This record gives sequence, C-alpha cells and structure tokens, in this order.
Amino acid sequence: MANEAIKENAKVTAEEVAKVIKTVAPVHKEKIPQKIYVGPNLLGLPKYTVVESVHTPHIQSFIKDCAEIEKLFVPIDKMAETESRVIQKGTLEHRDYNKAIEFKVGKVDK
Repeated sequence: MANEAIKENAKVTAEEVAKVIKTVAPVHKEKIPQKIYVGPNLLGLPKYTVVESVHTPHIQSFIKDCAEIEKLFVPIDKMAETESRVIQKGTLEHRDYNKAIEFKVGKVDK
C-alpha cells in the first residue's frame, strides 16, 4: 500500500512538472536576433563568429580598441549584402573592414 501511494505521488509530481515546463518553454522559444562578424580574422575573434549580443565583455574588448569592429557585426540575413560591400572600395563597410585590418596588423593593406 505504501508503494502505491509513492507511485501515485510521483505521477502527480511528474504531471505538475510537465505543466510548469509547458508554461515556461514558450518564453525560451523567442528568437533572439543573432549577429555575425564579417570582419577579418582576429586572434580571439574569427570571421563568421555568431553572437546574440555584442555587449559581452569579450566582444567589447575588441570594440574598445577598434570601434569599427562593432559595425562589422551584422544581422545574419544581411551577411551576403554586407560581405559584397566590404570588398567594394568606397563603401563604409570597406572602410570599417580596413580599419579592422589596421587594428590587426598596424597598417592597411592596399
């Protein structure tokens, strides 16, 4: 009889946990817009790094030294467009990319 009571309590507890999970799970399903880094490979920040926020201490350490790096984090759906503009001379993206290279090696390769 004691075993049956334990089994019944476990069943009720499992059902309560399932209800809580169903109410909490939708909160975590919200999409957080991710950004991708389309700048040059840097030590500790490789090209195509995907982040949810550029406000992490690691990313901020790069941005503090080279503000243009923040502009090279773009929404994933804008990656192809931004990459084509990075190689097009005269665009802001090209300038930002070259500033990141300058930060990396100390001079812009022309």
